[in-house]
Amino acid sequence: MKKNRSLKAQEATIRNGLNNKGKKRSEEWKKARSVEWKKRGIKPPSTLGKKHTSETKKKIGEAQLGEKNHNWKGGATEKHQEIRNSSKYKLWRTDIFERDGFICQMPGCDKSEHYLEAHHIKKFSDNSTERFDNNNGITLCKKCHNKTKTRESKFEIMFHTIIKTRI
Repeated sequence: MKKNRSLKAQEATIRNGLNNKGKKRSEEWKKARSVEWKKRGIKPPSTLGKKHTSETKKKIGEAQLGEKNHNWKGGATEKHQEIRNSSKYKLWRTDIFERDGFICQMPGCDKSEHYLEAHHIKKFSDNSTERFDNNNGITLCKKCHNKTKTRESKFEIMFHTIIKTRI
């Protein structure tokens, strides 16, 4: 039994025969149980968890578009998000990966993980003129990239040295 459910709820589940998932029941048993459930006002298991039709799913989706969505923020995509979704940024990122051979460049780490990140040596937010400069990027695995966050200035000289030896 599930630990987070109350004892009363567990007992009710057992009484109503809902704890035997996948167990084959006769038609006679199903009819008798259905009548009993209707008397008690309980929904039979066959009506629980019904799937929406594709038409209904479409209507639900349309009802939550744009301003109707609970996450709506006035239609304003943040500037940095627009930049990171741009084709120019994606091209910069690919160039960095190719230059570094799709391998993490942090000393002592030679991971070519399935999830690599292109790290801006000089902070993305502080250097708008050098955002897409290939000399301002280096390939790091996710673990090594997390080590550099909030301490970018400490790694800046080391990363520039690594890049110069790669070129």
